[in-house]
Amino acid sequence: MVGLVGLTVDLRLGVAGAVLMLVAPVLLARRSRLGHERVVSRELPEVIDLLALALAGGGAIAAAVESVGARPIGPVSAGLATATRLVQRGHRLTDALGRIGPELGEAAQPLVRALTGSEHYGTEVGPILARLATEAREDRRRAAQAEARRVPVRMLMPLVLAILPAFVLLTVVPTLAGTFDGLGIVNP
Repeated sequence: MVGLVGLTVDLRLGVAGAVLMLVAPVLLARRSRLGHERVVSRELPEVIDLLALALAGGGAIAAAVESVGARPIGPVSAGLATATRLVQRGHRLTDALGRIGPELGEAAQPLVRALTGSEHYGTEVGPILARLATEAREDRRRAAQAEARRVPVRMLMPLVLAILPAFVLLTVVPTLAGTFDGLGIVNP
């Protein structure tokens, strides 16, 4: 629609509107996906710790997934709740975890692989979960540090637009006025 209206005004405006209409949904979807991945990465260490605690008590993987999925922390626990509902409907736990894996994103794939591998092969999952929790915390810490490094760059524009004009008005203008007055350029 924007492209057609712009086309009646100017060809370049119409082309720019059409390109905007084509590119905007892709950019919005990418931004949404990155936001989802950030939330999953932030939640992952707590979910892994809860799973490790539930399994350390001697519970089965299905029971641990069900208990953690019952606590609405975020998208990972919601995914585990979805897996629990699938298991209650008759699906195998490995299949249910495999179905929620892609919707959780790349950050949760090691957790999904560890749980499905342990359920399928019967391997000990405790040490794997401890390692995954440590790695997830390190990833979260690195992301927080990267965000902290971006803060000065984000503050640069407001600093220039808000403080620099005030600095010029309070320091440079009185100095110039005194100089012009001393030179006799400004007549009273």
